[in-house]
Amino acid sequence: MSRSTIVLLVILAIIASLGWANYAIVNEKCSRLKSEIEELRSAYVELRGKYDGLQKQFGKEEVSKVVEPSTALTVNWSLIWEKRMQHAIDYLAISPNGKYVVATSGSKIFVLSENGSILWNLDMLDHLLSHDVVPLLISDDGEVWVIDIDGWRLAVVKSGEVILKSEFYGNITFSVVKDIEVSKNGKYIVAGPAGGPVYFYGRNNSKLIKLWEWAPIVDVEDVALSDNGTYIAIGNLDNWITLLKSDGTLLWERKIPYAHIGFIPDSSLMYVIQITDSKTGLISKVGILDTNGRWVIEPFQIDVLASTWKYDHGISVSRDFIFIPEDLAYSNKVYVYDLKEGNLVSIIEVKEEVRDLAATPDGEYIVICDGALRIYLFKMEK
Repeated sequence: MSRSTIVLLVILAIIASLGWANYAIVNEKCSRLKSEIEELRSAYVELRGKYDGLQKQFGKEEVSKVVEPSTALTVNWSLIWEKRMQHAIDYLAISPNGKYVVATSGSKIFVLSENGSILWNLDMLDHLLSHDVVPLLISDDGEVWVIDIDGWRLAVVKSGEVILKSEFYGNITFSVVKDIEVSKNGKYIVAGPAGGPVYFYGRNNSKLIKLWEWAPIVDVEDVALSDNGTYIAIGNLDNWITLLKSDGTLLWERKIPYAHIGFIPDSSLMYVIQITDSKTGLISKVGILDTNGRWVIEPFQIDVLASTWKYDHGISVSRDFIFIPEDLAYSNKVYVYDLKEGNLVSIIEVKEEVRDLAATPDGEYIVICDGALRIYLFKMEK
C-alpha cells in the first residue's frame, strides 16, 4: 500500500470520527428538544382539560367572562373625541390638565391637542437611536419626556424640538433599565437598572445631574416617585419594598407582596398591586400604604388581573380611581375601581383590544388607544 494511500485513509478516518462526534452532539440536542416538546404537550393537555371542565361547569359562553358587579355602576366617562391614526399606537400619556396627549408608534412621537388634532410629530430614531420609544411624561405646557425601550437614552422634547438629551450612565455597557419614572413637576428622575444600583437625578435646564445612588437588597423590578420627588419607592425581587426621601435617606424597608407599586397623585400615599394564586387561579388586589409602611386601606380584591407594559404603562391611577384593562391587549374594556371603597364604579369600552391608557391626576380625563389604530379621549360626567 502506497504512502499516499495510507495518508488518505488516515484523513478519511479523522473526518469520519469528527462526523460521528458532531452527530452525537446533534442527536443529544434533538433528544433534549424532543423531551421539552413532550413536557409542553403534557402541560397543554392538562390546561385544556381544566378549560373543558370550566365549560361543563359554567357553560361555554361563560368561560373567561368577568363577573358583572352586584351593584350599579355609579360614575360615567363620556367620549369627547375619537381619532383614527395612520400608525398602530403603542404607548400614551396625558398632561395633568388634560390639554395634551402624547402617543408613540415605534420611534415616532405624536402630540395631540384637547380636541384631537395633531399639533406636531417627530421621529426620535436619530435622537435616541432606537426603533421603539416610550413616553414618561407630558407637562401642562406640552413638554414631553421620552425614553428608548431599553432605558439607555432619554430626551425631553417641546414643540418638536429636542431640548434635553441624556445617556444615564455615560455608556451603554450597563444592563437595561427595569423601570424609570419622572416626577410630575419634571425636576427629578429615578432609574433602576437590572443588576445595578438605583440612580436619582435632578434636572438643571438642559442637563440631568446624578444626585445619589442606592444599592438595593436584590435586583430592582419597580420604581416610583411622588409628584414633587419628595419620596422614592423601590420594588425589589423577593417582595422587598424600600421607601426613601429625596436626599437618599432610608425611611423603611420591608417585605410586602407586590406586583406593581406607585404613588397616588397629589399625595405621599403609595398604592400596591398584588397578584396571588388561589384555588380558582390568579387574583389581583389593590391596597394603599402611608409613608410609615402601614396599610391605610387593606388590599381589596378586584375582578380583573392587573398587568403592565414597559415602564408602568397599561394601568393608570388618579386621586380616587384606578383604571385597569379587563385583559390588557385582549379585551376592549377598561374597569374603573374606587380606591377608597374598592368598588367597581365604571366600565369604559372602545372598539378593539386596549393597548394602553392614561388618566389625569383628578381622573376627569382618560385617554385610551386600541388595536383599531384609534385614540379615544373620555371625560367624567358630573
